[in-house]
This record gives sequence, C-alpha cells and structure tokens, in this order.
Amino acid sequence: MRLLSLDVAGFRNIAGAHVSPGPSLNLVVGPNGQGKTNLVEAVAFLSWLRSFRTSRSADLVARGGTRAVLRAESEARDGRHEVAVEVGAGVRRARVDGHPVRSARECLGCLTVVFLSPDDPAILEGGPDGRRMLLDRTLVLLDPSRSLALSRYQRLVKERNALLRQAADAPGDPHVIEACEAALADAGALVARARVEVLDRLFPVLAAALRDLSGLDLEVRARYASRWLPGAGADARSALRESLRRHRPRDLAAGHTGVGPHTDDVEVHLLGLPARGHVSRGQRKALMLAWKAAETTLFAADRGESPVLVLDDALSDLDPERQERLASWLTSYPGQSFLTATTAPELADTSVVRLRAAGGSFVAEGMIR
Repeated sequence: MRLLSLDVAGFRNIAGAHVSPGPSLNLVVGPNGQGKTNLVEAVAFLSWLRSFRTSRSADLVARGGTRAVLRAESEARDGRHEVAVEVGAGVRRARVDGHPVRSARECLGCLTVVFLSPDDPAILEGGPDGRRMLLDRTLVLLDPSRSLALSRYQRLVKERNALLRQAADAPGDPHVIEACEAALADAGALVARARVEVLDRLFPVLAAALRDLSGLDLEVRARYASRWLPGAGADARSALRESLRRHRPRDLAAGHTGVGPHTDDVEVHLLGLPARGHVSRGQRKALMLAWKAAETTLFAADRGESPVLVLDDALSDLDPERQERLASWLTSYPGQSFLTATTAPELADTSVVRLRAAGGSFVAEGMIR
C-alpha cells in the first residue's frame, strides 16, 4: 500500500501543494514552522478522517479561509483509489473513488496509515484515556469493523448516563435501565475481549521491535487492567452486567457510569518498573516507535501488504545510536514511510526521497546520495 500523489489546499499553512512521494522512505525536512507536520497530518487525515492534533475541523483551515481540501491517489492490493476530503467549521465531507463515505472504515481500506505524533509518548505518563485510545486505534487498524463495536459501546454508556441522571430527579421504571445495562454488557464484553486479544498479539512483536530499535532487551510487559473483567474463559458479559447492577447506587449518586471498558487501563512495564513515572523520555519514544512498528508487522501479516507509516518528529529525544537504528529500520521497511525532521539523517540508501519544507511548500530534492 502506498500514496502515489497528494494535493493539499487551504490546510493550515499549506495554501496549495502537490507532492508525489517515493515508494519507500520520504524525509520531510526543514526548520520548525514550515509545514512539515501539517503535510503528514494531511496524509493521516485522509486515512482516519481525523487529526492527531485537534478535534476541531476549523483548526485545520488556513487563516482567513473557509475550507481545506485534501486529495490523494493511493495504491493497494485491490488496485488504485482516489480519496478526497473537504473540511471546514463543522464540516467534513469525504469521498472514495467519487462515492461519499461516512466513516474512516471506508478510507482505511484503500489508504491505511500508521502514525506517530510527538504527543504520543506522553500517553505513557498520562491517565488511562490515552492508553485506551492507543489500544483502540490498533484495534481498528487491524479490523476497521471494530469501530462499530466501539461506537455502539460509547453510545450505550451515554444512554445509561442519561438514564442515571433522569432517575436521580424522578425515579422511573427500573426495567428501562436494566435493559440498557444488558445491551451495554453485550457491547462492553465484546470491546474488552477484543482489546485483550489484540494486546496479546501486539506485545510479543513489540518486544522484538523494541530490541531492534534500542539495542537492548528492556523486558517490556503489558497487562490489560480492569476492575470487572474476569479471566480467560469466564463470561465477560455476565461479569459486566453484574458489576453494573452492583455499582448502580454509586453511579446514581455520581450521575455517570463508573465501571466498564471505558474505565479500564493498559499497564506497561519496562525492566520490571511501571513505564509511568519510571522511564526516560528517550525510552518512552523508543517504546512508542516499537508500538507503531508492531502495528505495521501485524497489519502486514493479516493483509499481505504494509501500511503507510508516518513518523512526525520521531528523532527527537533519541540518542545518536537510536536515531541511527531508527533510520536504518526505516530504510529496510517494506512499505512507504514519511519521517519529519529539522535536519536529514545520514543515509546511504539511494531510494530515500527528501522533501524540503519552506513556508507551506514542498520541493522534492530527489534521491539522497
């Protein structure tokens, strides 16, 4: 899978740009503030129909403009596709091969992007929301249909929360909230089991990738941490329904649902210590890079092709040896990749293409020799 061409107009500081990336590593190089991140953000947006920097569509539009337009031609195992997206204040319209689409599932099938943003390593230090999001992103990457289960679960949590608030003001028919909890338990059990399964697949591959990128065995371990989920072979649906019933008085007082997959966490350890609060910035960056490398490996195993890999500012926080290891790994990556940097690393591979960023424009400087 690869991006053959990209046209960007009115997107952040990119007034208008046409880029024809190379089939392997594309280095987007230039000083800060010249549009490097904006370019790779556009690539990721065409795949996921969301930004890795903001949830507001209006933030994506150039100052003084009303809309941004992104177009790409991609090539996947099933042939070539055209993906087009228009965004503005409260507006997001997407088309694949001329046909309107409503969700990223349809875009991911013809342009799958695995991306790392500079903020991603902070997920290991923050609360559980970010780690759940990271795991769910992997879940959807490997099986886009899982987004339906995640959306359904989120909708049912909101529905139960609304019923809890209503009951606090005027108690109603208890059968209504019981029916909601039954549906919520069905959806929640499906989400939690899917998360556990993908985590079990991901981390052995991640551990190997981390050894390649760091040159060390950091003994990385992960555990899906849940207050309600029973062990393997047990009935997750029944366990969640019982937990919801047992927590209902507390949830009525709080006005929201306090148990379920939306409260779970992913606990990560390096060298026997929790990653949160015990690892360096460089180790966090290496771990997140290994996570992305593992995603590409699992995707290729499932689909028979490698996704497009986007790494924004991935070299920062890495010492020179790890920078060299990452650059070497990227040149051997079997798919197409994009790496942003203020200065280009020394590379012997003549297939690498350099895109010089300046004021929202991008000039291909040819192969690095």
